[in-house]
Amino acid sequence: MFAFSEYDAADLRDDTWVDLFPWLDGYESADAVCLEELVPDVSDWWIADSPRDTATDVSLEELVAGLARLAVRRHRNITFDELAPRLDPTIPVAGLRLDPRAETVVRRLADRASVPTLMAVSVESLFTLKGTSPDTVQEVAAGVLGASILLSPEAGVLPDEDADSPVAVQLVEDLRLLARWRGLRGGLGLPLIAVDIEDDAPEQVQDVATRIAAITGKDFTGTVESNPVDELENLIEQLDERETLALTEFVMAAEPISMGQLSVRLHVSKPRAGGIVAKLKQDLAAACEFETTAGGLLASIRAEIRPVTSLDRLLDMAPVLRTEVPSLGVPLWLALDRLDDGFEVIGTWAVAPDLRSAKGRTIVMLEQFESDNAVAPIEVAATTLRLSTDEVREWLQYCEIPVIGDSVLLSTRRLVDHAAGILEVLGPTDIGHLVDVLNTDRSDQYVERHLGDDERFTYVVGKWCLATSLGVEVRSTQPAEHHAGTEHRSTEGDSDAPAVVVRPTRRLYRIGDTWCFRLRVTSEHLRGSGFTVPVGVAQSFGCAQGAVRELTSRLGTQTVRWTGTNPTCGTIRRFLNELSSQSGDLVFLVSSEDGGFDVVPGAETDPSDPIRGALALIGVADLQSISDADAAPLLASAIGLDPDTKPRRILSRYQSRDDVVATLLEQAWTVAAR
Repeated sequence: MFAFSEYDAADLRDDTWVDLFPWLDGYESADAVCLEELVPDVSDWWIADSPRDTATDVSLEELVAGLARLAVRRHRNITFDELAPRLDPTIPVAGLRLDPRAETVVRRLADRASVPTLMAVSVESLFTLKGTSPDTVQEVAAGVLGASILLSPEAGVLPDEDADSPVAVQLVEDLRLLARWRGLRGGLGLPLIAVDIEDDAPEQVQDVATRIAAITGKDFTGTVESNPVDELENLIEQLDERETLALTEFVMAAEPISMGQLSVRLHVSKPRAGGIVAKLKQDLAAACEFETTAGGLLASIRAEIRPVTSLDRLLDMAPVLRTEVPSLGVPLWLALDRLDDGFEVIGTWAVAPDLRSAKGRTIVMLEQFESDNAVAPIEVAATTLRLSTDEVREWLQYCEIPVIGDSVLLSTRRLVDHAAGILEVLGPTDIGHLVDVLNTDRSDQYVERHLGDDERFTYVVGKWCLATSLGVEVRSTQPAEHHAGTEHRSTEGDSDAPAVVVRPTRRLYRIGDTWCFRLRVTSEHLRGSGFTVPVGVAQSFGCAQGAVRELTSRLGTQTVRWTGTNPTCGTIRRFLNELSSQSGDLVFLVSSEDGGFDVVPGAETDPSDPIRGALALIGVADLQSISDADAAPLLASAIGLDPDTKPRRILSRYQSRDDVVATLLEQAWTVAAR
């Protein structure tokens, strides 16, 4: 990227910004705010001033970076020569002063990449190139805009034919980062690159493959981490007196004082004390990015938890966590717990990112193994969660997920679903024992009445059992969706890829030709971590077991991977950043039939209209276009029922699959029926 501090004012253009970048002329009224923030206290700077003028007011590096972000977010469909029409296209690519990753992307545009090649394409088209991220595209845009404000951007750089490829530089940097991660995860001696060649390849090629496959993290210097306690101590030493007090007595204390007490100690109001604490935590977290020793350790902790582990196991993995931080008087694990919102220690458990999310993720990870009655083997639960059988029993009890014998019951909100799981495990059971296991305060008669109304159950010789256990064919309360036979390909462009069948999945809905999976944003999503998704989501997005699916999106390739026990989705942080999403927001992962992917926010709803609230929760975007008569058919088809299904049947399906939607439908339909 350009370091404009190295240039004199005479090197900068004297044209106004709007002459250099005509698209700025469209920023008026409310839209102008985003430009005004880039150069505070200088009104209409983009109309009246030139780069020479602005260089005396702000950092041109930051200003150009801000304009590049704006170009990528709001002007994605116009070409680079429309973004910067004054740029001389005869300059070498090196004249854009791009970092290796951004230059690699530009050179992928053509065999003999040049600035004219780049200028002829749109910002959006760069996202179709593999290895591209919004940050990389913004770097390219900043290079183009930065070169445009210089009189001679080509000065001091090599012509394209003499320039070295940036791929080699990028590869070494990437391998160093990967080597560090392997070291953090205890795999420093593992190969960094896998090479697959034909058996009859020439000997020289085989030797090359052998040498490349032999590269491990040990081959890179600087992979040994320093002491994170020392690093944290150095950070604390830089705090002022008030920040130190807030840190030791409130943020990091084993038994923190109250916010009111802190405000008294600091001699400020409670809101002001809260602001000091918030800024302190923000500054400390920013100082613990992945590149730091503490940041690397935090990232390794989050990866180890996935989504829960015992605190003892975590401390055994990284003994340094037991070390006391001298200035705080607490062990390092507690300091990192208070510092980072990516994991939380609760009693004997370490969860990520918090207890609520860990419980939800536990259920998601076990759903793929559940029977028709939502029963999963506890041995499978232990393997999936990477806990011992005893540990998984304790954890499930902590999560209030019932375990009977060696089976886990995943659907217990409705009495009849809970009973179905129990009877699958216990077999024929008399009503008294069933009510005891249900642990309900309802009478035997109440339970029997509800079992009798549900076709899954039958009564034989004084005991209740599942009709299927007697060989009686019944219609399932969760039949396969009417679209379950839809074929999806596991690899793009592979016509021989096996078709997969979508299984019923909580929070996954079909709206028209699009699959919508409702997701609550967590700090891990905002941080950029990949995450587990249900099997049905992977299948609906076209990813079969053992495969990797690459979906196209407006912000680059999105990867869904099912090469391990559970399917995972790659980072969606770039989408969340564009939506300005916060932790706790509801968004939808959406995938179209043609392999497109996006992340969209849930529609705004009126609390007094529960039906449209339910529609919003299944992924319907334009709520006002849905008539009252169309609402029920849409709710039915989204969950796999015929559009003319009666509301009672629709409600029953949602009650077994989505508590949040069911609650809204109960408000609308059961109250209305009274």
